[in-house]
Amino acid sequence: MKLANKTYSISFTSPLAWKAGYKVNIHNNSIASVHSAWNKEITGKILSARLKKESSKQATYYLTYQRLGFVTSPGVRVTISGTTMKVFGI
Repeated sequence: MKLANKTYSISFTSPLAWKAGYKVNIHNNSIASVHSAWNKEITGKILSARLKKESSKQATYYLTYQRLGFVTSPGVRVTISGTTMKVFGI
């Protein structure tokens, strides 16, 4: 069964840190485009964010996050393998 040709809203929560997500337009089991990124701080501070479609099978919303003086680079990634779409934190 293939993925429906539609726009999916995806999101990921890093416990006690942040929430983030974006919209993914799927066409013929591929990522056609990504848009409407959002983020919310739970604790700490998001210093910057960048949404990127890396290929027709992967897109990532990159964050620069600061908490207790430490700066990290987490993100939210969506991948497509065959007819399966997976969302996870990086």
